[in-house]
Amino acid sequence: MRIEEEVSGDVRILRLSGELDATDVPEVAARLDAAASAKPGRVVLNLAGVRFATVGALESLVRAQRRARKRGGKLVVSAPSRFVGRLARSLGLDRAFLAYPRDDEAVKHLSSRDEPARTRSPYPGAAVPLAG
Repeated sequence: MRIEEEVSGDVRILRLSGELDATDVPEVAARLDAAASAKPGRVVLNLAGVRFATVGALESLVRAQRRARKRGGKLVVSAPSRFVGRLARSLGLDRAFLAYPRDDEAVKHLSSRDEPARTRSPYPGAAVPLAG
């Protein structure tokens, strides 16, 4: 598992790549918590490079999102890989995250005050469920 971090305005982007399994969960959770703790606590989690993830790893991302929300932050997903989307759908977690096709669209959402609907949208650039 590799984690790259970038800052775009007041949003932190974490890009995960490789295989996300139980041994990676503590490091990923710590990085997500640190990013969400930095004010204003807006985080984009890019999952385009994740070729494999365990159920526990995906559930840990949901827990990280809840912790961010409790602190007043926001965590959204960008570019989820097909594998992640299929796994999320099979676990019923596909609506746990808002997902955007690209980082810039996720950053735009987090930088705005508007909260998009959690429904599937046919419009480009709109948030869709993780498996969308």
